[in-house]
Amino acid sequence: MPNPKYILGIFPLSADPAHFGHLWIIQEAAKLCRHLIVLILDNDEKRGNYLLSVDTRKRLMETGIAAHLDGVQNVTVEVTYKILADFYMENGADALFRGIRGKKDVDYEDTQMWYHRQINPAINVEYVNTHVDYERVSSTMIKGFVSHCLDVQKYTPLAVKAACEQEILGQRLVGVVGRMCSGKSTVAATVASLLSNDTYWQERRVRPIPGHHLDMDVIVRQFYTEDTPGAEATREKVAELLSVPLHDGKLNSKEVKAAIAAADRDTREAVDHIVYPHTERLIRQWRKGKTGIIFFEWALLAASESSGMVNNDVILVTCSDEDHQVFLGQREAESWWASMKNHQPTNERTRMMLNRVIQKDGCGTLLEVETSQTTDFHAIATQVRETYPVWTGS
Repeated sequence: MPNPKYILGIFPLSADPAHFGHLWIIQEAAKLCRHLIVLILDNDEKRGNYLLSVDTRKRLMETGIAAHLDGVQNVTVEVTYKILADFYMENGADALFRGIRGKKDVDYEDTQMWYHRQINPAINVEYVNTHVDYERVSSTMIKGFVSHCLDVQKYTPLAVKAACEQEILGQRLVGVVGRMCSGKSTVAATVASLLSNDTYWQERRVRPIPGHHLDMDVIVRQFYTEDTPGAEATREKVAELLSVPLHDGKLNSKEVKAAIAAADRDTREAVDHIVYPHTERLIRQWRKGKTGIIFFEWALLAASESSGMVNNDVILVTCSDEDHQVFLGQREAESWWASMKNHQPTNERTRMMLNRVIQKDGCGTLLEVETSQTTDFHAIATQVRETYPVWTGS
């Protein structure tokens, strides 16, 4: 910046956790400075009450800035255990930035600045109004939403979402995708069971990890038959949109799939719009209380641009064309595959889509496993443990 308003600015925060409101303030403050320090505070009074360790908060802030503030080059992230006024003086700062979401924040910040100026009267504060999209977003809100298994990717970077889910819920979400009859369900169910096998892992002096298999098709079928007034009313709307019959108020999965395959894009989007909130509700209820690795099987996870649900951690299950024909025959699904294969993404396209979002978001890992008629599931379970460790940041 040729003529910055300030030489060195400081934006202090706990970042427990960081969210897009913070990143907005950083972006705006950086425009006014030759250099901006994003200062992660480790307050004596809060120590022991932070969700995330100070090192984790620093790392996640750096990851968020790199992924979401493209082109911002004059920002560094530091940690301090000192009084903020002392850090300001020692570093020769000439601006202290604070984000403002409304009058309540102004009153609070004015009080805080009065305290700081009792130590250093020269502190200069610059208030930055939060973007309207983030006026109600807070770290407390993020933690509260995650505790109820709500998806927070609209409010915080995926790396932060993943860290909060592990710390608060003890869960690591891993998607499982692949062609129809490639072995997705078998991989997800078998590896989930193996990860939980105490005897197998204790013999290898390794702690077992709880594993769970969540199948999107099962969730959708549950919605099709659930005996709740809200689900029944929504099914009536689905039946009308797709021109399919109701059977005692319930939908037939095969009839709906066939109708969706024949429907135009607007109709499919209209169905998704009313069904998706119910599937999200059922997924939340299923996840509640579970810990460890949750394998979320959904063939269209990548194609529907929904890999953020699992923080872009995805297993792509593949198999040879020869084995695929065998698997189709075992399930007597050759004709179904012939009618549906053009509606499913190829492995190459799925791989491309996932690698692109992983790079864009700075979060996630793609693991490819190949199934066959003699699959070594113990080897896959070991590979999964190494690729997706159940981590806690504190």
